[in-house]
Amino acid sequence: MPTKCKTSARDASTTKRQKKVMSLSQRVELLDRLSRGESAASLGRHYGINASTVRYIRKNEKAIRESVSAGAASCRKVVTHVRDVHIYRMEKALSIWTKDNMQKNMPLSGPLICEKSISTISKK
Repeated sequence: MPTKCKTSARDASTTKRQKKVMSLSQRVELLDRLSRGESAASLGRHYGINASTVRYIRKNEKAIRESVSAGAASCRKVVTHVRDVHIYRMEKALSIWTKDNMQKNMPLSGPLICEKSISTISKK
C-alpha cells in the first residue's frame, strides 16, 4: 500500500539553517551604521541576517545600548534578546543568597526560592 504523504527530494536534502549570533559590539556597530543612513537591506546582506532582524535590532536600540553601558559588553555573544537589568540584578542577588544558605546548611526548596525572588523584586 503506498504512503499517503510523499516526501520530495528537496525535503530530504535540506538541513536546518544555523542560527546567526551577533555580539553586542556588532549590534552597536550595526546601529551606528543605521543612524548614518544605511538601509536595513544592505546591512542585512553585510552581516548575513534578514532585513527584518536589522529592524528588530533597531527597535531594541535603547535596551542594547543600556546593556553595553551596564557592562554586559564583556559577554561574548548574545543569542536573541537583551536581558532586563532588573532581572539580572535579582538573579545575582538570589544566587548570593542561595550560596549563603547552602554554606549555612539551611534547607532550600523551590517555593522558598520563589518567595525570596519575589521579595527581592518588590524591594526595588
